[in-house]
Amino acid sequence: MGQEPDQLERHIYQTRARLEQNVAELRARVRSNLDWRHQLRRHPMAFATAAFGVGLILALVLARRAPRA
Repeated sequence: MGQEPDQLERHIYQTRARLEQNVAELRARVRSNLDWRHQLRRHPMAFATAAFGVGLILALVLARRAPRA
């Protein structure tokens, strides 16, 4: 290898710093992707469509259960 101990130490420190930065960025991305409020702002039509679909299914299910006079 032929590197001096201080060079190795510096390389390890720089690598660790890059790794910590990458982990912090990954955490932020995961947190953002799992935040439903953030997703709602990014994809409002998808949420509106899903809400409509759930409402329609609930209406159909509840209409079948309602006693008929």
